[in-house]
Amino acid sequence: MHVLCATTAPLLISNGENAQVTKSQLRHTTPKITLESYAQVVSDDQQKAHQKVVPKQLSARLKARKAAVSN
Repeated sequence: MHVLCATTAPLLISNGENAQVTKSQLRHTTPKITLESYAQVVSDDQQKAHQKVVPKQLSARLKARKAAVSN
């Protein structure tokens, strides 16, 4: 389970996901715990590798959702 969290959380955060949403998915008690534990820098190479795994349709939906939340 820890490996899944250690992989998913930085990708969510680096792709602009809300810390509160990420916190909820990881079942942390506060966003501070999530950010202190997982908010490291994710390189462009790592993001490119992630895009190969995540379908483009899902990436587009996530970007649209991010834009809707930002507004």
